[in-house]
Amino acid sequence: MTTPAGTPDETLADDAVRVAGPFTLREVVVLIAAALILIGSLIPFVAGTRIVNAWVFSQTQFNQVVFLLGPLLVAAGFAWRRLAGRTRVALFSLTLDQWGSVLGLLAAGYYFFAAVTSMSFSFLLCFVGALALVASTTTAHVVGGFAADFVPGEGYLLARDVKPSAPAAVEPAPAARGGETPAQARPSVVVPEGSAPARGTGTAAADAAVPTHEAVRGDAAPGPFWFAVPHPREAFDEQTGMWAFTVEPGGWVLALADRGDTFLIQHPDGRVGVLRETDGIERA
Repeated sequence: MTTPAGTPDETLADDAVRVAGPFTLREVVVLIAAALILIGSLIPFVAGTRIVNAWVFSQTQFNQVVFLLGPLLVAAGFAWRRLAGRTRVALFSLTLDQWGSVLGLLAAGYYFFAAVTSMSFSFLLCFVGALALVASTTTAHVVGGFAADFVPGEGYLLARDVKPSAPAAVEPAPAARGGETPAQARPSVVVPEGSAPARGTGTAAADAAVPTHEAVRGDAAPGPFWFAVPHPREAFDEQTGMWAFTVEPGGWVLALADRGDTFLIQHPDGRVGVLRETDGIERA
């Protein structure tokens, strides 16, 4: 159900790539798996002299909870985890991915025998959905791209945190017209890795590089400055609260405004986000 450390996922990129909204490919497969199980469970079929569906045919509450409701709850958990910006969800010492693996394997076995004995398309569709859940959890370490969702490290793959999802591509800022930057365009300031502005001139350099009346919202405090972080920290979109990008140590980062307990900061590629963890930083 899990895979040990040392697998090829150790060398994957820092962020998992989105393929549908904030969701990664593996998460999309989990949602599709749940949809197939739900649809299959509602398709009626003949059992003896009755017309039933999987919910009625299951008979016992154990079957309904483990084989029907369980996979649906796992998929809902996957969606909530990503939309809430969480990197770890655990219940009774098992992570959400481990629960998906356990329930996927149990459901796959149940639906296989149910499909063989009943010869029902309903259970066959549920079996396909259960296999998709197994592929996206139990065998994630061997399915191309699925292991990229997890943070590299020691221990079993499904017990690790998931990575924040990053957009597949960043759209370039709109071109300037008439020699002026459009109001919706984000200014882009590239800071060479490891370089730093001169001590005592950090604020002046930032003021010269970024027009504060365009880059900083009206409710932000003025005064851009440069800073560095001791370890990677996450920045979040100001409007949606979703993960925007990661601030890495080893270089200077431009803060557009100091809001007391948060910073409004700019990534070298032009993206703007809110840094919530501001303790231990070094200002230029």
